Amino acid sequence: MAHDVFISYSSEDKTVSDAVCATLENRKIRCWIAPRDVTPGQPFAASLINAVKSARVMVLVLSEGSNQSQYVLRELNEAVDKGIPIIPFRIEDVEPSEELRFYIKSIHWLDAMNPPLERDLKKLAESVEALLSIGEEDQPPAAEPVYAVPARKRISFPLWAIALIGLAAVIVLGAVGIWVVPRLNSALSSPTSTGISAIASQTDTLEFGPTPSPELSSEPGWSDWRALSFNIPNDTAWSRTEDNTYSAFTGNEGHSIAWSDETFDGDLILSLDIGSTGDRASGSIIVYGDGIEYSNGTLIFTLSDGIFWVEKHTIYHEGENFLAVYESGLDFQDRIFAVRIEIVEDKANYFIDGEKVASFFIPSDIRRSGRIGISQHWEEPDDRTYSNIKIKTANAVSVVAVPSNTLDLEPSPSPELSPITASPPTPEDQFRVGFVTDTSGIDDKSFNSTIWNGILRAQEELGIKAQFLQSEDATQYDPNLTEFANQGYDLIIAAGFSFASALANVAANFPDADFVIIDFIYPALFGVTEGVIGYDECIPNVQGQDFKTDQAAFLAGYLAAGMSETGKIGVFGGAQIPTVTIFNVGFQSGMEHYNEIHDTNIILIGWDNETGEGLFTDDFSDLEKGKEAAEALFDQGVDIFMPVAGLVGSPGFDVARQYSGYGIWIDFDGYNILPEARDVMLTSVVKNINSSIYDVIKAAKEGNFQGCGAYIGDLANSGVSIAPYHDLSNIIPDSLKAEIEDLKSQILSGEITDTGCVSYPSHCPTGIY
Repeated sequence: MAHDVFISYSSEDKTVSDAVCATLENRKIRCWIAPRDVTPGQPFAASLINAVKSARVMVLVLSEGSNQSQYVLRELNEAVDKGIPIIPFRIEDVEPSEELRFYIKSIHWLDAMNPPLERDLKKLAESVEALLSIGEEDQPPAAEPVYAVPARKRISFPLWAIALIGLAAVIVLGAVGIWVVPRLNSALSSPTSTGISAIASQTDTLEFGPTPSPELSSEPGWSDWRALSFNIPNDTAWSRTEDNTYSAFTGNEGHSIAWSDETFDGDLILSLDIGSTGDRASGSIIVYGDGIEYSNGTLIFTLSDGIFWVEKHTIYHEGENFLAVYESGLDFQDRIFAVRIEIVEDKANYFIDGEKVASFFIPSDIRRSGRIGISQHWEEPDDRTYSNIKIKTANAVSVVAVPSNTLDLEPSPSPELSPITASPPTPEDQFRVGFVTDTSGIDDKSFNSTIWNGILRAQEELGIKAQFLQSEDATQYDPNLTEFANQGYDLIIAAGFSFASALANVAANFPDADFVIIDFIYPALFGVTEGVIGYDECIPNVQGQDFKTDQAAFLAGYLAAGMSETGKIGVFGGAQIPTVTIFNVGFQSGMEHYNEIHDTNIILIGWDNETGEGLFTDDFSDLEKGKEAAEALFDQGVDIFMPVAGLVGSPGFDVARQYSGYGIWIDFDGYNILPEARDVMLTSVVKNINSSIYDVIKAAKEGNFQGCGAYIGDLANSGVSIAPYHDLSNIIPDSLKAEIEDLKSQILSGEITDTGCVSYPSHCPTGIY
């Protein structure tokens, strides 16, 4: 999401922070603020850091809460590292903590401690506007104090800009500090330690050289540097000299990895040089690989074509996920690069030629155990050489004997995605939440992603410990739930009604643990084996959560009917199950209501409430099936469609664009997670699962968990809704918008009592009406 300002604040200051955001956005200054703008499917911390990198200005809401917030500290660290100006907005009579003073080293800030707040918000907005205007043709107005954070290299402002910033006490700090972040188990991570590089007065010319990587060998527990050796799998692709220099030959298609002769667990620091005899240097280092392939929960560092990047590869090949790219402006011609990788506790730092080029939080599906690998690239690689390879470790190293010059490496067992073994010890009194995904995975940009976002919000705001286990097929539901229960997790969340039988069984075996299941309410004849607890009675330690999605889909169907020019709208589903078909039921009912009000004959293709027949991909992961289903609809004359298939629905928006049509997303606001589809996305049918999950975690943490009960999300409690029209608001007639608002009021008042599921209960989940 494009934005100008990142708002950094502690959870205690959310009300003021929301007011800051509203004030700036009223002046057409786009803000990024959590949790509103957190990208679904992305780890909460990673989403914050990516947003900081994309901002032009940071506003820090300064209070005692922000003094204590590790998230605020990390955000400031990233702003400093990226040269982003920081404007402290002090709302309490406190001074910055010693840690924060690393980043806002000045006695000046904007105070907002005396009413009216609106006056101080106005000053803040003027300061932000002035700072954003630097570099534009017109000279901006005077601004209140701001703290400018330098870019990595020399900054040369025009004189008028220096004069402007000179009105404030500008203190420039180039620093990268130690980041301490909860290490999740799933993609890359945050900075380790670096020193303060420079502090300049407001009139200084600023120069910033590379930040040296810290020498950690003197710290207790670190081994001395030692050479690291590798097994060469194929001497036609690789050569090794006596001094442990490894060279990959040019012209070998495919990829080949030389793996270390040892396996490693926990913290390590890896140092080596990467060079090339061609006109560019390129190479990859795999940290914590499985010794067979690179996709087994690894962190991958790659240097190629003037770009440095880090990739996260989850534990399964199909789950590979490109994480981040950094344009480093590196000159590869006749160069050898000194590369250093530091994996310490919950953070990963990457250095090239002594300068830190990236820092990441280590996410939840990264297992910090395995081999180091050096890789030849996949197709016709240039010559590359790995040399001066050395390592130091903080934890015990187990040496594994590996025969040299052979391809018959014994496979390491595929690591279980254990939430305990891959994480630092959890305090005994810390509340722990475990989430078991369904087969569409944690990053489905739909159902699982929404649940995980609510859990991550609780982690950030409530201080809980969160982990997830991904289910590749239904046979893993029971063992994954049992894994969390065996490890004593306080609250265990299951993603969807398909868990009904497995969860009933596990909950009965672990009566002291609390469980939540989404899109299902016990007792229920459907989904639970007869004779099993939950079939004809509720379960004391389980809360079910379900949603009257037909209410929101009813509004979306009315909108689609009102916007259709061809007189045909369409839907397709991922599977013919009640949690999918409830969308279809409400969508068709809303369309029929429009026909009744306007005496039109809009028709729906892809579903029929009377017969219960429709178009389904029978898949929630094959994107090609989603494209084919969308094409089938648009080929029949549909000009607006709604896919109820998770991520499988996303290719349909490209199809809609090709046919000059539009689409409607489901589960949460698709505008935020499918930016490439914004120009053809009318709205989204939203299930606010993230909010209901946050609420149940909060209640459970406070000792108020309600087992043997149910939460029903509807329009009245904001459990369901339709999203804003965003960029397409201007094409929707005001009269149609007014009708939809009136329909919502009629549903809330009880004037409209049937939005589909009352008439067609067999197509909807049981227990919601």
